[in-house]
Amino acid sequence: MAPGGEAVGTPLPGLRGLVRLGQAGGVLFVAKVGAAGLSFIILAFLARILGPASFGDFTLLRILFMLLVGLLGPAIDTALVRFGARELVQCPDRFAPTVRAALHAKAMLAIAFIVGGIVLAYPVRSVLFDPSSPIRSLHIAIVFWGAAAMLFVDLLRALLQTQQRFAAYAVVEFLVPVLRAGAV
Repeated sequence: MAPGGEAVGTPLPGLRGLVRLGQAGGVLFVAKVGAAGLSFIILAFLARILGPASFGDFTLLRILFMLLVGLLGPAIDTALVRFGARELVQCPDRFAPTVRAALHAKAMLAIAFIVGGIVLAYPVRSVLFDPSSPIRSLHIAIVFWGAAAMLFVDLLRALLQTQQRFAAYAVVEFLVPVLRAGAV
């Protein structure tokens, strides 16, 4: 209590708010744990099938993919969740322009990845892979293009999170390991 008897800070959410938080958090927790488990199973399966040398090549491709996806995409997604959620509640008319701005930023980044995949495929292959490796420049380009596509999957996840559509978010979250493995 502040001097004068008024309450300080924000009140704790009511019971409905706690139930909603528990439901959303439970769904997201299950989706995150399931996605991590599925990712582990996919990687273990691929390691078993490919063998040490080929799995090493696959791992380098996966690292390249994760680096590309992590460049600027998460910053755009975080901005959409942070500002979009506030605008959705306070001024719904400004929500659509915010989504369009995030979409345009992602599209520009995707174009850079597509062009980068074409221009950088051979130099990246020359630096990262042994000449006897079965990995070709086309594989490197496909990783760049897959990263470009993943930018939009991540944007979808951010949009679903902004709109608090947690069940749909959970479905997409569970599909992400399969999409990542497919892109690599």
